[in-house]
Amino acid sequence: MVVASAVLDVTLISAAVAIGVGTGTQGLASQFYVAYVPVILAFAFVMPRPATVVFTLGTAAAYALVSIVTSAEAAAPFHDYVNIETMVSRIVVMMATGGLGSYFWRLQRNRRRELAATSS
Repeated sequence: MVVASAVLDVTLISAAVAIGVGTGTQGLASQFYVAYVPVILAFAFVMPRPATVVFTLGTAAAYALVSIVTSAEAAAPFHDYVNIETMVSRIVVMMATGGLGSYFWRLQRNRRRELAATSS
């Protein structure tokens, strides 16, 4: 259920990035990319690390693909370094979110195991 709802969320967010809110707000110009972060974080909080890595990479790839295909400058979306920097920094934030969420999940799991071992 968690995986299905997370994939649906990413699909809907990708559609919002592709559509935008008006002319010239699609792809890299869309501000809807921030909605990926809570989805990645929520997924990382409840799923094991291998699943989180795959999901985070898939989400970043979906964002990159949608941004490149639907950018306002569709013919050459990366004609300057500003667009490349924007894309890379957003993907780095997604990766860091997945990594930190997974790290927190592992810490909590270890704390629960230690607590269970000391209480029994």
